[in-house]
Amino acid sequence: MAIQEPMTLATDYILALLGVVWGVSLLRQGSRAARLWGYGFFAMAAGAFFGGTAHGFADWLDPSQHALVWRATTYSIGLASFFLLAATGADVLPCKLSRPLMLIAAVKLAVYLWWMGSHDEFRFVIYDYAPSMLVVLACHLWAWRSIGVDWAKWIVAGVLVSFAGAGVQMSGFALHQHFNHNDLYHVIQMFGLW
Repeated sequence: MAIQEPMTLATDYILALLGVVWGVSLLRQGSRAARLWGYGFFAMAAGAFFGGTAHGFADWLDPSQHALVWRATTYSIGLASFFLLAATGADVLPCKLSRPLMLIAAVKLAVYLWWMGSHDEFRFVIYDYAPSMLVVLACHLWAWRSIGVDWAKWIVAGVLVSFAGAGVQMSGFALHQHFNHNDLYHVIQMFGLW
């Protein structure tokens, strides 16, 4: 059996590796916010690993195994979304706002996991992830522009690059028949995470 989408598998696995490397780097920084960002990177790495496996080894997996790997993909991305919100609250918001954001993130994660238990379309992943990224963007943009947190501009830039990548992925634009919209999205996402 051949690998179904070799470039999607490769770019997903590279994204997973980078997520682990950057997650470890964040954990070493020691702050609560850095740890939450690190956990988010680990969850994203798991999603990329499982997504690459689902795309690349579809013919190698029986339908129930493929469904399980895909479910792990969608759950991992939902968990990443949770950690991005939690990290944002710990990063730039005062406690009276970060605690409610953590509660909202936890409820959102619970609803998402429940919903994805009976749905597997990737659009639902986007419906969950996009609002989280908008909150991350708004909070860090506020921190950068209003209260002078200079490093927040890098989070803003990363989110904007990630949105550009998501736009490419959703458009279906491909550079080549062997380098499709998913592959290009993964490469753009690498820069967004960096």
